Amino acid sequence: MRLAVYEANPSFNRSFIEPCLRAFGYRPVLEALLDYLKYGTNREKAGAARALYWAQLPLLLPSWYDRERPGLNQETFEQALQAFHEEVATAQQAFDQLWQELADLRTEIALALLKEFVENADLDVRRSILPQLALRPGQYSAEWEPLVLTTIRLARTHEDTYIRHRVELQLQAEDNP
Repeated sequence: MRLAVYEANPSFNRSFIEPCLRAFGYRPVLEALLDYLKYGTNREKAGAARALYWAQLPLLLPSWYDRERPGLNQETFEQALQAFHEEVATAQQAFDQLWQELADLRTEIALALLKEFVENADLDVRRSILPQLALRPGQYSAEWEPLVLTTIRLARTHEDTYIRHRVELQLQAEDNP
């Protein structure tokens, strides 16, 4: 996990997150990233926010194509396709169950991200957190809506061009799903 958090390139940290997800599961990985976000240095907080991108659901599916490719012809393709559809159905059930099991943790992470964005003026932390934020106030309980509105206001009036541009893109995307 430390390697994922300290990797500055948000594309490369995937190489460290996926093995952790496979080895330990989503809850321990998300809890570790939440700890970095809450208690880490600014560098660790920014890194944890970037790593959260790769630690989100959906489930990691087995690679049915790689498994079936060596003997793939029309008949085996049909069989492989059927196996794939069965895997997707099974994965969807597992996804739905895991989504419910992680609801508490997803909420805790979302609130920690909002608080950190508002309370921490570090540019890298804010730049790293902003893409992970849901900015539609209705997605939070009424008590947290003021924090969402404060986050939006801070981002819209921020001195950093990227943050101002990014918040507008996110707000536009959330208005037009």
